[in-house]
Amino acid sequence: MPFLGMWVPNSGFFCGSKRHYFSPQSSLLALRFSRGMISLLLCALLQTPPPTLEPWKPARRVDAPLWLFPVADDEGTIVLSSENTRHLRVATTDLENLRIRWKDAAGSEDTAGQNISDHWHIFAHGHHWLSFSTGSAQQSYLLKLDKNLKRVGLWPLSNQKGLPTNDHFLVAEPDGVAVGHFRPGYGHRIFRFDKEGKPRGTVDVGGGAYRHGNGSSAIPLQGGYRILATETLNMVQQGGVFFLETDANWKPKASKLVIDEDRKNVAMASGIVLESGYTILHARVCDKACPRGEMPPPPSKDQKGLAPDDGAIVRYVISPERKIVSREELAERGNRPHTTLVGDLLITTWDGQGTTLRVDRVR
Repeated sequence: MPFLGMWVPNSGFFCGSKRHYFSPQSSLLALRFSRGMISLLLCALLQTPPPTLEPWKPARRVDAPLWLFPVADDEGTIVLSSENTRHLRVATTDLENLRIRWKDAAGSEDTAGQNISDHWHIFAHGHHWLSFSTGSAQQSYLLKLDKNLKRVGLWPLSNQKGLPTNDHFLVAEPDGVAVGHFRPGYGHRIFRFDKEGKPRGTVDVGGGAYRHGNGSSAIPLQGGYRILATETLNMVQQGGVFFLETDANWKPKASKLVIDEDRKNVAMASGIVLESGYTILHARVCDKACPRGEMPPPPSKDQKGLAPDDGAIVRYVISPERKIVSREELAERGNRPHTTLVGDLLITTWDGQGTTLRVDRVR
């Protein structure tokens, strides 16, 4: 590369073999400019490039009814969970062949005869933990299984008066687990449990600048949590996704609107944070949503029952600076995407004309 030049303070600028003299004021300005350029160059050089995702296994249909969750234990064994109206089911599998033999982990016999509706599944502290709701959305439970998928304990959640229990999330804490139930008009109520399933109290997160809707989830971080806080689950109302950062006791520290698309409803967010600081987030995205501040039109007279709430399944890669660096549509129609990382393999599942599982390699 040819020599372009060098700045010598209070002396001049060498360009090739010629020296160009400037005033002291110009010298100071040039020095500051040079330092600024050096800082920008260093930032550009030191910034970790965004991850690339290469399909490892194409999207495949899975023999499961609803709410398919992929989870890996501490030995890398893949465990799936799913549900029908009467039972919550689990099964080990391999990503190559997806051989699945479901077994019932809980059922209506555990809920005084009520149906099971909506669940969440994580692996933490050497055990599988599953939270699930009754079909009436008035009661939920926390289930603990060992690595052989044998029941260790089942506990009902208390203090749920007035909270819909169907839309919720489950997340690991350093010394236990926490279930987040939607608190309408505010955010979430966090039900905390120790490693033995003993309740440790509740805390509410949201309100004011931190208000958010259902269809959210949470990711544990060093010293706190990141709530992937959806603005609204209403598919006909425009809404985005916030990164709501909290401390270890769920006290909000900051909130930033990260995903906001014109006339789209982005909800049902789940994701993971890589060591590089990039977030990979999946969401259900509905088109033709009513802009903020406008009332959605009433249902048509021909509409029978609830309108379909499915939408595109979209993958976002978001930088540590909270900027979207890539957006990819995985499916035209679907619901309830769930995300887990096993080594360098990203497993994504969703519902929609059956249940689907896709595996990508993260580089």
